[in-house]
Amino acid sequence: MLDLKEDHLPIQCLRRDDLGFVRRYAGGERTVSSRDWWLSWTQPGYAHRFALVSTVAPSLLRSGDRQDEFRTEDRGGWIPLPEISSPERRAAALDKARRDFAHQLQSMRAGGRPVQLLDEMLRLCRKENIQAVLVLMPEGPVYRSWYASEVWQQIRGVLGDLQQRHGVPLVDARCWFDSEDVFLDSHHLLPAGAAAFTRRLGGEALPPLLRKGSFQTRREKRESEQ
Repeated sequence: MLDLKEDHLPIQCLRRDDLGFVRRYAGGERTVSSRDWWLSWTQPGYAHRFALVSTVAPSLLRSGDRQDEFRTEDRGGWIPLPEISSPERRAAALDKARRDFAHQLQSMRAGGRPVQLLDEMLRLCRKENIQAVLVLMPEGPVYRSWYASEVWQQIRGVLGDLQQRHGVPLVDARCWFDSEDVFLDSHHLLPAGAAAFTRRLGGEALPPLLRKGSFQTRREKRESEQ
């Protein structure tokens, strides 16, 4: 089941033709109802009430409902996170990640709706001649140690199948950083780590794919589909 709750995917951000797609991958009618969608579009003042009140009178809202923090974003669109790199904050974040994911990474099975969704996205890219690349995001040594070997083999198998069927390259950035210092919790990069990842991805990983012709041309895609 995909995590597409209201706080992650506000219904007022959806178009009507998005509803069927979201229901198919996120749990059916109970996740996104037509009634709720119509209400959000016909009564935008209510649907956007937290954003509006956050702008004019943020003190009236609980901290969890306030959205005025978005007014402090920098030129790149990032929201500052004060004291995020303090040792105490990082230790607490790593402990939470361990509780949330260590057991799952020992017993999970690669497949299901998330893979179906990725497969559909890649089919759409092929149809629309959109060049795509799969990227494994960086993980710290601690987070990588939580995977059972058979789980990681399953993930590799799924990625290999997607690569073969859709003709997309894979950038494996999972082991790019061996130090936990660039991570908040061994899988979320701190600002310095994110900047280093971006430089390496754009400066080292992607240019060779373009030079070597790893992205299929429109003609190659048509031939592979026949």
